[in-house]
Amino acid sequence: MFGGVFLCLLTPLYAVLTDCSWRIDGVKAECLALGARIDLSHPGDGVRLGSAVQAFGVRPAVEDAMFPLVDYYARGTDLVASYGPCDAFPFRTEVYWRGDGVGLQFIVSVETDLLDSHPVILVLSRVSACGGVDSDYAPRMSEERVVRVQQLGGGDWCEVVHPSDQREASHKWRFLQGGIGESRWSLFSQSLEKGVIRRARLACRLFDSDDSNTVSSWASEFAEQSIPLTV
Repeated sequence: MFGGVFLCLLTPLYAVLTDCSWRIDGVKAECLALGARIDLSHPGDGVRLGSAVQAFGVRPAVEDAMFPLVDYYARGTDLVASYGPCDAFPFRTEVYWRGDGVGLQFIVSVETDLLDSHPVILVLSRVSACGGVDSDYAPRMSEERVVRVQQLGGGDWCEVVHPSDQREASHKWRFLQGGIGESRWSLFSQSLEKGVIRRARLACRLFDSDDSNTVSSWASEFAEQSIPLTV
């Protein structure tokens, strides 16, 4: 388990991202600039980016718990969804998927009316053909806390959790059937008191291969960002 930057190699899906506004149709939304689409009634499936990536799916860590969709809207580059509590997960959850001009940012917040509770949430991304088809493959972590996962093809996929949230974030990697690798962040492991809102931020982006300097600069810029005032 660790916090830091998570990097996958894959064929680039798009080059420079510009207009990252969202369009909603029913409970589904899409961002044409990102090539992104999501079903807000199934947030665990995440944002599909082309055919190779499902990014930032979110669900309770409690087995069989559901996120009942309460409200949703698009505001410029922000796609916002609110999910109500259920018996197995008695927390109100709000999720932002934000196009930031070069990639996708993810912000999740939780709150509860309980006096003492543990709102552990999982954030999942799946990338096709990571490590080829070798189920024994494991990611490597560099001294810069960058983890690269080899994939057939070129291009780089990168995920990072904001440094202010790393203390409560742990990471696991697992290999699924069909050559798919799954990145799994576990958030909010510490207890949550009534009336307190807890948030976490992550970001992802595609890069050209062997572009470590750009990856480091991007992660540093994200680390310096304050949480948006609209959240």
